[in-house]
Amino acid sequence: FTGMFNSIFRAFEKMDYQSLGQILSSILMLSGVIVAIKQGFDVIGFASLYLIASIIALGYSFVVLRWKFANPTFVEPPWKIKIDWSFWKPTIKEALPFGLTGISVIIDFQIDSVMLSLMKGNEVVGWYNAAYKLIFVLMVIPSVFVTSIFPVMSRHFKSAKNLLNQEYQIAFKYLFIIALILFIYGLIFADKIILIIYGDGYLPSIKALQVLIWVIPIIFLTSLFGNFLAAVDKQRVVAAVAGANAGLNVILNMLLIPKCSYIGASTATVLTESLGFILMGSYISKHILKISISQNIVKPFCSGILTAILIYFLKQQIHWILAAVLGVFIYISLLFIFHIISKNDIRLVKQGILGGNNYGK
Repeated sequence: FTGMFNSIFRAFEKMDYQSLGQILSSILMLSGVIVAIKQGFDVIGFASLYLIASIIALGYSFVVLRWKFANPTFVEPPWKIKIDWSFWKPTIKEALPFGLTGISVIIDFQIDSVMLSLMKGNEVVGWYNAAYKLIFVLMVIPSVFVTSIFPVMSRHFKSAKNLLNQEYQIAFKYLFIIALILFIYGLIFADKIILIIYGDGYLPSIKALQVLIWVIPIIFLTSLFGNFLAAVDKQRVVAAVAGANAGLNVILNMLLIPKCSYIGASTATVLTESLGFILMGSYISKHILKISISQNIVKPFCSGILTAILIYFLKQQIHWILAAVLGVFIYISLLFIFHIISKNDIRLVKQGILGGNNYGK
């Protein structure tokens, strides 16, 4: 029900209510975990924290729903309850691809750990998941971004396609820019990241992270592709691609895990997401709109390559943390030198084109 209420907030482009609810839930979970550790809670105690935080988040979202949007009673006598088929038939027809996509994505992202466990044992799963969890953390960035602009793109598909084109171009460019620097740092500093977070017992996870990090630029852009296609009423395409991804992932894991263990599972993930990137990207480019390859791909890519080379050499000469900090300044400087970040982009962001508040209404 919390998810349903959050969907209503997004539909009205009031994502701040959803954000506050998620912040509330996170603070409750963090506070609960700290208390649980100090009090020595067992597994059941930790599991209870999720239930308590979820109930409070549900209460918050329900209060906001009644206060700002509707006044549901949720109380009807049994003889008055009926199914409005005129509403549900078209609604289910339109919603079904979203549901199938969700199921396929869960299979795609989780089946590798299950297959690794069955074929190679739990220790290998631990090495793999240590790296995979870091990828999941980074995936929050495109998820939050595209969720925020989805209602705006949906509205502009009907009312202002020129704005939809601008939104897509800018979203593509900046997601690619962010993904590139994360990819570079994950590739170059994988050893430092794993050792700091997990310790010496997870040394095999370094190779897994260096393979999995290739999926970051792909996932950042496929997240945009999927939400863009859904916004322009092409959710069936997304469902078909997600199904193909899930099927390919199972096949590749069956072929690669017995020979290459967790590196095989990592490779299967990269290849699977590459398929989704190619299929959705090609469909959008062929049937809907094309992006500026020079401005949105070539220039950021060149900036990323130069940054990676400089960081690699700096890492050999100075402390790696200082090299990492200098790398950020180098990357940002190159973005401005090559005019990848333009004044027009900054103006549009300030006006709220990516926040979905007032611009273009």
